[in-house]
Amino acid sequence: MELIVSACRTLANRQRLRLLRAIHDRPGQPVHALATTVKLTPDAVSHQLKPLCDYHFIRAAPSGRRVCYHPALAGATSHPFLRGMQRLVEEAVRVAGQIRTPEKVCEFDVKGWEEELVKLFTTYTHLRRLLILRYLSAHGGTPIATLAEKIGMSPDAAYRHLDKLLRRGVVVCIGKAPAHWGVAPVSGDVWRTKLLALVLREFKSYRTTTAA
Repeated sequence: MELIVSACRTLANRQRLRLLRAIHDRPGQPVHALATTVKLTPDAVSHQLKPLCDYHFIRAAPSGRRVCYHPALAGATSHPFLRGMQRLVEEAVRVAGQIRTPEKVCEFDVKGWEEELVKLFTTYTHLRRLLILRYLSAHGGTPIATLAEKIGMSPDAAYRHLDKLLRRGVVVCIGKAPAHWGVAPVSGDVWRTKLLALVLREFKSYRTTTAA
């Protein structure tokens, strides 16, 4: 599950999202050109590009004395979760490019795009939230006292994480006294649905590996 947390933390960053969009808009830019595009220093850009390369969201390619950055190649990673994340990011960037005007990107639209994706990815940037989601995906509706005991946290801590998952639309609360919690149906908002499906599929691969 650490991979899910790390990959989502990499993408839950406005500067990295701007760089991803810039690289997809105009592939082959070196660091100094990207720095001008996203209005950061070259050192800051280099720092933000490294994790994007590490998780195969972009690729670096030598070009003479410079290193230029491109969208990741299909098949750059063999890991199913990272491949799915790569496709999700490519689709999100392509959609962002389609909604802008030909003359310039509206600043409000850029910020809105970043905020929505940061909100999406921060759903999965805490290990305890993933432990809760994994337990619910395997056991269905569960009262909070049972869930807290199984995960090994206080009911108050479990509720705080459940509340965030509820607000992000990935769990549901059913009934009262005691309420039971479960994974939300995989439907509705396209990006939330796709990322939730990727995470749940990764959970299944853990269970399969453990059983083997």
